Amino acid sequence: MKDKKRILIIAGCTDKKLISKISPILDSRYVEEVYLVRNTEMQYSHPKLVQYSVFKPFRKILPLRELNRIISSIYILLFKKINIILSIHFLMHGVYGYFLSKIFKKRHIFLFIESPRKYTKDRLMIKMLKEAYLVGVRGSDSMQYLLEKGIAKDKIFIPPNEFEIQNIKVRNKKKIYDLIYIGNFVDVKDLPLWVDTVECVKKDFPDIKCIMVGDGKEFNNIKERIHSKVLSESIELVGRKNNVNEYIEKSKLLLMTSKSEGLPMVVVECMAYGVPAVVPNVGDIKDLVIQGKNGTIVNTRDPKEFAKEIVNLLKDKKRYREMSLECIESIKRIVNNTSHDKLVELWDSLLKDI
Repeated sequence: MKDKKRILIIAGCTDKKLISKISPILDSRYVEEVYLVRNTEMQYSHPKLVQYSVFKPFRKILPLRELNRIISSIYILLFKKINIILSIHFLMHGVYGYFLSKIFKKRHIFLFIESPRKYTKDRLMIKMLKEAYLVGVRGSDSMQYLLEKGIAKDKIFIPPNEFEIQNIKVRNKKKIYDLIYIGNFVDVKDLPLWVDTVECVKKDFPDIKCIMVGDGKEFNNIKERIHSKVLSESIELVGRKNNVNEYIEKSKLLLMTSKSEGLPMVVVECMAYGVPAVVPNVGDIKDLVIQGKNGTIVNTRDPKEFAKEIVNLLKDKKRYREMSLECIESIKRIVNNTSHDKLVELWDSLLKDI
């Protein structure tokens, strides 16, 4: 096919998330080859995929790592006959993609995996998006925000994540944990609010059991906060785990307290096990969680308000059971609408006219 494209992808998210984003692109009939520039090489192969990872000694030295990625991108643009630059995540990948697209006069596609509302000083970002060829966002809230900022509607599209969730059903495993957190221990997740919420819930449920799965630069601070509030018997820290499903199926509720989110996959994973979520009203989360149906959305950042919703759900077993069953039905609908073939069709339609 004469109109096949060569695409440079600059990205930095996790293997799992990145594979869900690029596998439909790789299978598009309008793609000849994809060159991926990333800090480390993914444990994933595809006949159209060529990976350029950062030289190992440079990976933990920020200036050298970023310089390595920029040089790799320039090399690919000079010698690989690239048609399109696609950047995944705004900082710094979107910035690199924008300037390289201007220098080398290539079409540029932005893919947000986060909410654009995260960037409050957004003048430069909006300028970049207005000059981009296409802008992919996670959901309806992100789309509305960009429309309000003057981004042309015909530039914005929503590429769903590819879900490979098998055997979606409520598990009959004994519930050991009342609340679970899964994710990075970083500032944007606002885990002090998570801990404070557990402290509030404990007033009604003295024997509450919670688990936090993950790690990150805030891990020790959160551990100290738990200790200072005498919650070590209530909150178990297990670090990062490869198989989080064994913890999900033993948990009653997912609690998230993030300051910002895109469309969190952890909510999908928990709902597929019939585990409802109590979440903040941020990002595109309303595209997943329907208030009072398959979860609860809290509109404040007050731990007492989060705790009130949790206590109500834990006390009302009938309501909890109905919500758990609705989680399953919600995920079944999502999976039906986000099959690999449908996502390949989406990318075919986007790429064929470039």
